[in-house]
Amino acid sequence: MPDHSYTTLLQSTHPSTINDDSYTTFSISLLPSDNANDDTKIDEKHISFSEYNKIPLITDQNATLDRELDAAGITAHDLFQKLFPESDNHLGLALCLVHRHCELSDLKDVNNTERMVSRNAESCDPNLNENKPVSISEPCAVNSSTNRDANNKDVRIFPARWLSDGTIFEYTRNSHDIAPTQSFMRNFKNVIDEHRITCLGVCLLPEITKLTGGEIFLEKSYGLATDRRQATFIVAKSAHTDHAFEAIWAVEKENAVVYSDDEKHISISEYNKIPLIADQKAKLDAEMGAVDISGHKLFEALAPVFTDHGPGLALCLVHRHYDLLELQDTDGQPQPDMTERMVSKDFPSSNENNLVSISEPCAVKFSTNQDVKTEEIIFPERWLSNGTIFEYTRNHQPQNNAPTVTFMREFNKVLNKNLITCLGVCLLPEITKLTDEKIFLEKSDGSATDRRQVTVIVEKSELENEPFDTIWAVNKSTNSPSSNQGTNLMEPLRNCTGCNNGKEDCQGPKVRVLTSENKGLKP
Repeated sequence: MPDHSYTTLLQSTHPSTINDDSYTTFSISLLPSDNANDDTKIDEKHISFSEYNKIPLITDQNATLDRELDAAGITAHDLFQKLFPESDNHLGLALCLVHRHCELSDLKDVNNTERMVSRNAESCDPNLNENKPVSISEPCAVNSSTNRDANNKDVRIFPARWLSDGTIFEYTRNSHDIAPTQSFMRNFKNVIDEHRITCLGVCLLPEITKLTGGEIFLEKSYGLATDRRQATFIVAKSAHTDHAFEAIWAVEKENAVVYSDDEKHISISEYNKIPLIADQKAKLDAEMGAVDISGHKLFEALAPVFTDHGPGLALCLVHRHYDLLELQDTDGQPQPDMTERMVSKDFPSSNENNLVSISEPCAVKFSTNQDVKTEEIIFPERWLSNGTIFEYTRNHQPQNNAPTVTFMREFNKVLNKNLITCLGVCLLPEITKLTDEKIFLEKSDGSATDRRQVTVIVEKSELENEPFDTIWAVNKSTNSPSSNQGTNLMEPLRNCTGCNNGKEDCQGPKVRVLTSENKGLKP
């Protein structure tokens, strides 16, 4: 996540599936900035009903976006960053997937035309309030010259959504003075054309203040198909349907927690692509060498980010020790509602062997983030630089321990400037357990097929075979075990050995079987 992230906000039904639960989603994301200084608003250009009817339906347009992103060789996240620069010239705006739900009609009137117009639900039909709608969108006859409701000249119609060329294609009855600027749309169109993307546009920012952390908007057809109306409701995020399509992305609050309610989890296949520790350490050395920066200078640049924006976080070398395995039942059938994740758990403070924690694969339910066997909640512990969670913990963590949007933006500014790709973020270990002469050491526990790593506390003088530094924290006299009083740098807190000093993959079975007797997984 070089600068920003996004979370799902809204879902919307597809017109050809009025009677089922197919939806489109619209998401909120923190995106980047156009440095041009032309703040003049773009001129109003209105779409005709015939051109509006040529806009693809949501399912087709979603497929087009996926196809065009693949052809351009760019991720949605990277494209969105280019489209919404980190400046104030897009305040009040969001990115949208250009689509329609119904056709507009030909009014056979030279003065009036039909447009798709939204308005607050309470102003549409008081009876709808029983279902707590937010807004209603429906076709409306509009005077082409005055932009007013043809049946009520006191009601003005305002722009709500724009194509990439600046043409307005949907509208609202809610009065506002927001429109894309010339500089914003120039940058937007340049990026769209550069990557040959044809299906994205700009819209007004939804009223996200109406949502709590666990809620999203749900847009669905209201009434019969012939009514051509869409109603937007507020629902729990847990109601998110598998048939949803993302349709709007918008700027997130500056200090919002990035991954508290709409977390991004790594897949088994992507986790298994993470390099082993020896390879990743070699890569970090090569990347620093390529830009001629020392570890000291790099950590010196990162330290203020952790001090100012991430007091409960630490820097980590992104690596793995084992493969995660696909889950099957006893009949050899895959378990689509479950996945394997690498999860740690602390040992009690009082133990004879200075054991701190153990990390091992765990079968987890997708929908609840619970251990399949114990039903314990699994919490995020380590994040890639793009914000994806790649390792977890059983230890409950306060919500404010997660990286914030501000933290991740500043973190990635340093990484991107120095072309560093193999560092991530983790929860700050319990450094109060250490003294100046001690350090955490992570090592294999048992055989390679056990796939377990334990963390112990050892004397620095006892370290053997030059284990790899894997976690660094800000060195401050108030909370650091370091004796360098008053400095604000970063120092290693954890070393790691891995399998054969991290030089070999720790091979084991490729599938784990879920048994009904203990709800656990056995090789």
